[in-house]
Amino acid sequence: MKKLVIIGLEHTFLQMVMDQVRELAKGKIKARTVSLNELDETPLARDETALYFSKGVKAIVEKMSPLCGHYIHARREALIFNMRDLFALEPGKRILVVNDIKTNTDEMTRDLDGFGLDHQFFPYYPEAPLPKGIDQVVTAGERMLVPASLTGIPVIDIGLRFISLETVYTLFDHFEIPYTHADLARHYMGTMMMLSEKWPVLGEERFRRPAWFGIRQDTSAPFTFGDLIQESPAMKTFCRDVQKLAATQTPIHIHGRIGTGKTKISQAIHNASPFARGPFISINCAARPPEALERELFGWEDGHIIHESLFEAAENGSLCIEEINRLPEKLQAGLLQAITEGRIIHADGCGVVDVNVRLITTSSQHLEKRSPQEFNRELTFLVTQHICRVPTLPERMEDFEALMADYIATGLGKPHCTVPKETVDALKAHTWEGNVQELYHVLQHAVCMSEDLLTIKNLPYYITRQTLPDQPPKPPGENEFSTITRDITTHGFLRESREILNIYQDGKAKSRAYGRGMVLKHLQEKGFTLSPQQLRLKLERMNKLGLLIVRPGRGGTTISRKGEQYLNTLGTENLPDENP
Repeated sequence: MKKLVIIGLEHTFLQMVMDQVRELAKGKIKARTVSLNELDETPLARDETALYFSKGVKAIVEKMSPLCGHYIHARREALIFNMRDLFALEPGKRILVVNDIKTNTDEMTRDLDGFGLDHQFFPYYPEAPLPKGIDQVVTAGERMLVPASLTGIPVIDIGLRFISLETVYTLFDHFEIPYTHADLARHYMGTMMMLSEKWPVLGEERFRRPAWFGIRQDTSAPFTFGDLIQESPAMKTFCRDVQKLAATQTPIHIHGRIGTGKTKISQAIHNASPFARGPFISINCAARPPEALERELFGWEDGHIIHESLFEAAENGSLCIEEINRLPEKLQAGLLQAITEGRIIHADGCGVVDVNVRLITTSSQHLEKRSPQEFNRELTFLVTQHICRVPTLPERMEDFEALMADYIATGLGKPHCTVPKETVDALKAHTWEGNVQELYHVLQHAVCMSEDLLTIKNLPYYITRQTLPDQPPKPPGENEFSTITRDITTHGFLRESREILNIYQDGKAKSRAYGRGMVLKHLQEKGFTLSPQQLRLKLERMNKLGLLIVRPGRGGTTISRKGEQYLNTLGTENLPDENP
């Protein structure tokens, strides 16, 4: 039986495509997703067909999985019902097309030209001069990439692009699924409308690993502490301390931001523990509905058939419960019993089973900061007796170049790829909110866009816009923060800017996400009265200056490292009055 493998860079995007294939094929296509990040661990087989989105991805797959039998090039397209505002424009507009990378920008520009609209469409390239006379911008979920010099120009966001109907026809033909063009087209439109509500933006979860979407299918743990790059003092100290804890039999909790490598670290703990000869099982609480999570964690009986729990599957080994902060309240008592009594009760209440596992838990949020009503206090205490905070990528910059070199050579199979110093410097200047996983995604993209020389132009646009700004060059010798202060003062909101940065810095320290409503409330408490529209414009301006990282929709807003540094330069003294 032929099988489909969806290949790409970002795990969240791949899961979005997987949802689309499942909804359209209704179980008639057996599919899985593989990021380039995982290709060396899960190569493609001879009976599998690769669905890929760029020629660069295909070249890497062909090299690392030579047995793959067939390839289908997927195209993406915008949803017509998200383009109403674009169709309603008066003819004759000069429209800038903004997307995340060159190939996507070019493809989107061609698609828009193909609609036969009476407009001129110009692709946006950060390194190229902007076309003159732009009076409209259209983007596919990448508002943060709109050039700062176009502030005030109307923006139409047509949302995420899904695989095209043409690609769906090709898939159905390849897997010999009978259909009529009209019926499949109607089903396609209905499915896309449903998924556009489920996937409004990718947000920061694009930096999660595939395990975030469910249970690992195998029971191996390939990573050891020897596989972790630890040239930085922060990482050396972390690994030294965690190895000591791994030698015990007590639960270990790994706390770290998204993309810091918690999954690999949990495997390393397993391999350095007395349970190393046993299986390694992991499940992510954020990825499963509560009912399914209960059955999988604690097992159940169906008539005469007993379905074992993950505790039983991990017997004499390690069970890693990822994102435990998302564990539903009704399941917390069962986990507490497993830790304190060494036994579990099946989900249907019919069976009691003794268990012997090493428990490893992870979270990207502080368990201690959740209220007792949300998370059992006793369970919090037991789980976090031994807590390990993983350093963020900005905290371990001494590892940066080693992480790059190792991943390009082993993870992407490009040992002879050259990375010039200017490219390394551009990468180091980024804030890396997605940490190591974000770095890997950026390198995947860059290698796919290049041959063996990775230049700045091969990087995604949200990285290069910091290196290739569309602003006029600074006067010689002028301090960057002085330039920012002059820009903000010109727009008349220096004191407000400091307070906004203070609010987001406070939220970052408390691992809390502040929406615009909460920011407006905090500002009002400090004596600043703004309308939602005024705040939105100020946030966009501060995003253009690199002080904030503003992501669309549920992606959230946070202060950047540059913003924190700038806030320190402002201090706490009174600032001069500004024009309203």
